[in-house]
Amino acid sequence: MRSLFIFIAASICCFAAFAQSDDSDPHLLSLRGSSISKQIEVTGKSRWAIHDSILESKAKSNVLRWTIGASFMVSAGYFNSSPKILQSGATISDARIRTSFAYGDYYFFYDANFGNGRFSQMDAYFKYSHKEQRYSGTHSIKAGYVSNIASMGYNTSMFNLHFITRAAPVQAFSSGRHLGALYKYVNKYVLFEQGVFAESPYNNYNGIVLSGRWLYKPINREDITLHFGISARYRKRVRMDTSFMSASSLETDIDGNDIFLSRHSPNASNIGEGTFEFALRTNRFFARGEGIFRRVGNDLLGGAYIEAGFCIFGRPYTYNERPGAIGGLRGHHTLEVVARYSQTRLDNTVHIATLGLNYDVNDYIVFMGAYSLTVDKGLNVQDGLVHSAQIKMLLSF
Repeated sequence: MRSLFIFIAASICCFAAFAQSDDSDPHLLSLRGSSISKQIEVTGKSRWAIHDSILESKAKSNVLRWTIGASFMVSAGYFNSSPKILQSGATISDARIRTSFAYGDYYFFYDANFGNGRFSQMDAYFKYSHKEQRYSGTHSIKAGYVSNIASMGYNTSMFNLHFITRAAPVQAFSSGRHLGALYKYVNKYVLFEQGVFAESPYNNYNGIVLSGRWLYKPINREDITLHFGISARYRKRVRMDTSFMSASSLETDIDGNDIFLSRHSPNASNIGEGTFEFALRTNRFFARGEGIFRRVGNDLLGGAYIEAGFCIFGRPYTYNERPGAIGGLRGHHTLEVVARYSQTRLDNTVHIATLGLNYDVNDYIVFMGAYSLTVDKGLNVQDGLVHSAQIKMLLSF
């Protein structure tokens, strides 16, 4: 009850100082929505491009800025298989409170999640940034509790996703958030990011991780962006317990059952991971994908996905330079149709095909719907098929 009260109070505060967050690279600003809307009408730029320009101008003034924001996600789903393994239902998948402090080039961000009736520590970090003049690039150093950087899918925040959840391979091979430090450089044509992290979350130290992601953008204009990239991670276990689990839900927030996608590796003192990625974005179309592999002892696991979308009407697609990812729907009355195919190979091979329809009411409310057909080669169900229908509502202030 106390957590619920805090969440409601924080949400009310947001109407005095609207703030929008990205859970991998937040944009929190103490700005009133009306002033931003006027600039959109005059300049034609997206809300987040205007946010970025104001953020940079305010940073130069060395004024201490404090912001608070909140977000809320409700998901519902129906699953059909024989036998029935996944349970249909609904859940509050996310209920977040976040805050930031900024002074000049210094920035602190904290994000907590009370979704599914429990507390989860999200991002909590300090960042120093410096913008150079020669190549118009930005150097930054970040330290704290941060997201896995070696994945485009995981660097895309929940509010920039075009599907109900991230693809199954991303969830299966990602390790979430860890305590660590990293250096990042980004300009119009490249992004370099690398760091060192504790392998287990919180204070449960179990090993060390070296991680990096490197992108090249041969085309990056207002109307089109194309990037290619690679990522790599190496984990070194230092404790006696070297067992390791690779697992994922079936691309849903409703039922976290990992019977379809799981693999236990008992001998995992050293773990290597690699990713290849691409992203293409125009005003009305986007396509992107990743191929991911993981070497755990003698096990070679892998997966891949490709997804595409078409904006039927509304604001055009954007590219988010900071995380190196395609932005989500952000505009008044925007409708898109999307499709995705993913394959994940753990104990068995699972294929998932998804068709979705998303509607952005305004900058703060989004509705998402999707139908998925899962083909399970492990025959956990009689005919090897699982049908899923899901909807999600997202609110963020």
